[in-house]
Amino acid sequence: VSPGAFAQLANTLAEDRRRRAVGALPGTGRDRVGVSYRMQACGRVSGNLYALGGGFVADLRARHLQMPVGLVGEDFLVSCLAKDTPSIAGLCTPSPRLVIHPRATFVFRSLSPWRASDWWTYGRRLVRYQLRGYQFVLLFDQLGPDGFEAMPTHVDDLYRKARWLPRYTWRGWLTPFDALAVRQIRRGAHPRGPSEGT
Repeated sequence: VSPGAFAQLANTLAEDRRRRAVGALPGTGRDRVGVSYRMQACGRVSGNLYALGGGFVADLRARHLQMPVGLVGEDFLVSCLAKDTPSIAGLCTPSPRLVIHPRATFVFRSLSPWRASDWWTYGRRLVRYQLRGYQFVLLFDQLGPDGFEAMPTHVDDLYRKARWLPRYTWRGWLTPFDALAVRQIRRGAHPRGPSEGT
């Protein structure tokens, strides 16, 4: 966390009572410029560093809203909750309720092609990215007029109630990662019975 970032986030929340969340920007990373632009243009925090207003947290508790167990991308969900936009469009719709501080930053070690363990990490990350995309489409498809109150408690419930389940298609070199994400969703939607073993 960059020096002073916590104070910058706290002060940004205190400056305007309408603000529910404030996010920091990446200070490292090969695509930090692109990521920073998308975060600011879309009004979307990064899970690496963000702060929530006390009133917003109290509202979440009063409404008994909890993130479904197994959901990938809590920052996407927090962004939509802060903006009170229970839709896919909410992921790319800016709002005065969520702001990004231009000077508060976080840094991290970038993955290296020369580290064998980083290849495994990168592969798992690609699967999670695919899984996150499918999960949010399914989630917002099910929320309906009840909004966030209709969120399931577990992603397996999300999969089982889905009107449709994703099928992987040819996406070049990303196809194997897409296939793994689809398989995980379909296994959650149709768990094995006791007689099928493991």
